[in-house]
Amino acid sequence: MVLSSLEQVWIVLAAVACGAAVGWGTNALAVWMLFKPERFVGHPPWLGWQGVIPRRSVAIARACLDASLHHLHGLEQVVRDLDPDLLARHIVSVLDERVEELVDEVMDAHHPVLWENLPRRVREQVYAWVRRELPRRVNRLVDDIAHHADDLVDFYEVLEKEFGEHPERMAELFRCAGQHTFERLIAWGALWGGCWASSRVFCMCSGPRAGSGWRVRQSTDG
Repeated sequence: MVLSSLEQVWIVLAAVACGAAVGWGTNALAVWMLFKPERFVGHPPWLGWQGVIPRRSVAIARACLDASLHHLHGLEQVVRDLDPDLLARHIVSVLDERVEELVDEVMDAHHPVLWENLPRRVREQVYAWVRRELPRRVNRLVDDIAHHADDLVDFYEVLEKEFGEHPERMAELFRCAGQHTFERLIAWGALWGGCWASSRVFCMCSGPRAGSGWRVRQSTDG
């Protein structure tokens, strides 16, 4: 039985639609497997699955930090680039408004009786001395921080703890940053799947057996 032209068109459309659906589904599944599941599902270490990005979240975070610190020449240089003088002046301006409050808290914690019995004039002298010393002490503190930043903060430990306990946060970062890219990738899967199916139909129709390509065998009884 020879197929009619309309039937041939429907076969071509069906083939293209199936190819597009397969391409779309394949890419959509690949993107889903990048992010899901966020926690390992199955029986570790071999039987089961965890999204690629959540599973590698700690390694990705370490690689990003390594690259950032390499280009910025280390954490100490990052602190120096913040302009230590400006940082010190800002700290002094904030603390200067709270000198009396902070001094009272310290003295009440360590020498409450002495501080309570001191005349107001003596207290004012203590406040004034703290204000005079504040810029020098803060400048020295900021300078020490700039020279020992790596000893004060272990960013690798912070990242390992954060993304080790919450791998879904790394997945969320990638999802937000590449949402449009992943959507286009899935759409391109449908396009390429449809094109591949079209090419297969074209090859079938233009091949040496093209004439028999549109025939359907009709079974006979007896």
